[in-house]
Amino acid sequence: MRIINIILLAIIICSCNNPLDKKIFDTLKVEELKVSIDKDSTFEDAYSTIQYIKDSVLKTDLEKAKFADLTYDRVYKLLKYSQDTTYFN
Repeated sequence: MRIINIILLAIIICSCNNPLDKKIFDTLKVEELKVSIDKDSTFEDAYSTIQYIKDSVLKTDLEKAKFADLTYDRVYKLLKYSQDTTYFN
């Protein structure tokens, strides 16, 4: 019985993986992108913004090194927070 509880706990922990915990320099798979957009439709605009910044601003290795640990989730939360007009009013 104890082994079954340990296995169930391990399955629960592994299944709670957030697809947005990837670094912005790793591309999201189509399935991960679809799941994220289905959860929150505003992620589509955030993803477009991330792609634009990644392709146009972060071109050199030095610029990429500064933002190496930045994840899709962190950028999405920042963009969502900055667009929250009720908080800033």
